[in-house]
Amino acid sequence: LPIWYVEGKFELVKIEAGIETTNLPNSKDFTNESTYGVIKITKQDYKTKDPLQSAVFEVYNNATCTGTSVNTITTGDGGIGYSDMLPAGEYYLKEKTAPNGYFKSDTIYGPYTVVAHKVVTGSTDKAPEIITNKAKQSIRIKKLDSNTNAEVDAKYMNTASFALYASQENAEAENNALQTISKGSSTFVFHDLQPETTYYVKELSAPNGYTAS
Repeated sequence: LPIWYVEGKFELVKIEAGIETTNLPNSKDFTNESTYGVIKITKQDYKTKDPLQSAVFEVYNNATCTGTSVNTITTGDGGIGYSDMLPAGEYYLKEKTAPNGYFKSDTIYGPYTVVAHKVVTGSTDKAPEIITNKAKQSIRIKKLDSNTNAEVDAKYMNTASFALYASQENAEAENNALQTISKGSSTFVFHDLQPETTYYVKELSAPNGYTAS
């Protein structure tokens, strides 16, 4: 019996000697009724709306997404992903793995109500059809000589350092740095930053023979 069908009825069949074919009473057939459906989601870039592949979602049958998941959805071409056949009922999704270069969402999505014989797409804010991810951003700083406007030679950079802060107050006080970079080349890069977010950069120490800006 295929896993997406429920067991059917049973019938008593009498087999008589000398008869090659025995029909069910009243010529009835055995039938199965499916109680299974499928969840479909689409993954997109938060800003550009480009489709995103390789996002992985765990499917749960409880609103807190705890315990063992009952299925997994992975997005493919067009950012589209499908669950396996699931029994009719309510399900919730939680992102396990974000596409490369994107932040993973901690949001629990659902409920998605699976209906027999249907491919179900969400239609509410809590259970959307399209789920987006924000791309990781970066800040690049290039250290230049104020007189020549050329990049500071790497041999002077072993004492240079910069820090990234969430507020101007923290930057001025040099407290609670989000990231710190030191002893780099003439270019410093802060990675994995949220888009549409204000950050503050402060030079903590200058290259050899230079003063901090």
